[in-house]
Amino acid sequence: TSLFNHHFALLTMCFMVLKGFVYTISAHIYSFRLAFSRILHCILHHFTLHLASKRIVFRTKTHCV
Repeated sequence: TSLFNHHFALLTMCFMVLKGFVYTISAHIYSFRLAFSRILHCILHHFTLHLASKRIVFRTKTHCV
């Protein structure tokens, strides 16, 4: 049983390390997605505001014609 206890302790330790590694990777992916989605939202908002005036001018031109 002593050999079984050593193997069980080793497997438990390996499982805990693997579990921590998976949690770390998933936290990194989540934080990257969160940051990228905020940046993407800001970029889309910037281009929407930048192009909105050109769309209004274009609409009035076609509407007046």
